[in-house]
Amino acid sequence: MSKHIRSFLAITLFLGAALSFLVYTGCSGGGGGSGSANLKGDSYGKVGVLLTDAPTDLFDHIYITITEISLLPEGGEENPVIVFADNGGYMIDLLDLRDKDFLLTLNEEVPTGRYEKVRLKVSNIDAVGGPCGSMEIDLPSGKIDINPGGSFTVEKGQALYVKLDINADQSINLHPAGKSGKCVFRPVVFGRIISEYPPAPCPAIFNGSIKSLLDTNGDAVTDGFILQRDYPCLGDLKIGLTNNTLIYSDQGTFPGADALQAGQNVVIYGVITPEGTIQAQFVAIGDILIVEGIVKSLPTSEGLFTFTPDAGEELIGQVEVFLFNQSLIMTSCGDNTDIVEGAGAVIIGRYDTQGPLPLFRAIAVLLPPSPIEGE
Repeated sequence: MSKHIRSFLAITLFLGAALSFLVYTGCSGGGGGSGSANLKGDSYGKVGVLLTDAPTDLFDHIYITITEISLLPEGGEENPVIVFADNGGYMIDLLDLRDKDFLLTLNEEVPTGRYEKVRLKVSNIDAVGGPCGSMEIDLPSGKIDINPGGSFTVEKGQALYVKLDINADQSINLHPAGKSGKCVFRPVVFGRIISEYPPAPCPAIFNGSIKSLLDTNGDAVTDGFILQRDYPCLGDLKIGLTNNTLIYSDQGTFPGADALQAGQNVVIYGVITPEGTIQAQFVAIGDILIVEGIVKSLPTSEGLFTFTPDAGEELIGQVEVFLFNQSLIMTSCGDNTDIVEGAGAVIIGRYDTQGPLPLFRAIAVLLPPSPIEGE
């Protein structure tokens, strides 16, 4: 698969790849700053943090460890309001975020008021490949203050998003630091405040366990739930369900929302709404596979097509993929599309070896958008 397609699809594989490096010893958020004259400690708004990175071919991996993200009130830099904190540090591979928006956290208890800067604290960075891949990287300062184009207001009950673009190419302009044998990381981070919607136009994958079910209409029908993410420092998310949301059970059926129960491990594919919830396109109960590769044949009338996973994926060799009538076939930004022979794709589903023929049963098939052609 081409680098362009791989980078386009990379964020859909974020389910566990970067998160497997996480180490945490404690979390906090939403505190501090309420004593500032510009803040109202008795009312709160919602602030989400989106992380992204521009493409780079210089490195294989860039692991950055984030310990804190806070907002600095107008005229009150000594009282930062913490939006995200992980005392042990949250490690993420920037190259998994190329040109994508990853929702790090959504804090619903940020004091209302005016803010002027965003502060990012980093405790460590490691690069694989590139000019300093085998050298220690020096952090002159682990604190980065970002001016997102002027002051901004957190309003009561409203959601806004801080988008941080950590430019790897410019940040890791890694030159040996004198004779110390170290390289220097001088971060270049672009900040933007997003209040329009959608803040992240493409669906993303979220995983965790159901903390509690929701019945917002009071009609005894489950129309959402609170997702406790696998890593507590990321915070809980509110998941919304519609009549069109697919619920895929661990038995390989589509039973509906009544099958959801507190304590179940689930995987969600959905988009951020203006209210700061995740509108689910599908919810899979239990574990699923996310496999990247190449479509080798068009689907038959029985819903079967051949797929070859890329090197390093959990499945190897040629695989038969089965499509349910309910299976979603779309681009990775959520547009309906058709399966194209020879196209790169991400298959989300379960591999079933119980029948006469092993099948990769697909909940969703994600393909890159159609190219724009012309002269």
